[in-house]
Amino acid sequence: MSVSHDKLASHFIGSALGEFIGDAMGMAVEGWPSGAIQREFGLLSDLQPGRFPAGCYTDDTEMMISILEAIVAEGKFDPEAVAARFLANFHPERGYGGRIYGIMDRLAAGVPWDQVGTDSFGN
Repeated sequence: MSVSHDKLASHFIGSALGEFIGDAMGMAVEGWPSGAIQREFGLLSDLQPGRFPAGCYTDDTEMMISILEAIVAEGKFDPEAVAARFLANFHPERGYGGRIYGIMDRLAAGVPWDQVGTDSFGN
């Protein structure tokens, strides 16, 4: 069963928008256990302020933006282009995990994307 290009594009766009919205919705409670979210908000159905104003995004969306920019620029997924966009769009205040700083330092120093290490198992 083949999927049409339009349907695939629609799914791709929907996935990206879902990530953006989910990240903004969850920003205020990132890292919280589900019980704490339930006690504080019940069903979290509205944008809440957290470390950023309500509706802002975190490193997760910033990295998704980088991936999408690289795909648009290259017409395909190119890890080297993605790494370059990660570095260009890197704003530490977005809430990256601690190990990403070493990776970004190595990318900035010109270390190829596939040699910067595997010390960040999240981002």
